[in-house]
Amino acid sequence: MTAYPVVLALTGASGAPYGVRLLEVLAKQRIPVWLIASEHGMRLLREECNIKSLD
Repeated sequence: MTAYPVVLALTGASGAPYGVRLLEVLAKQRIPVWLIASEHGMRLLREECNIKSLD
């Protein structure tokens, strides 16, 4: 079965941990993900999830 890519957008809303968990689940299922993060979304990833870079 072909997995269609998922586009995940993280904005400045305080939900970064949910986005990270979704990424983990999708990666485990080998589903391609395109991640878009606003400046505020990146700030929340750093502050709430201790993620420094999307690399």
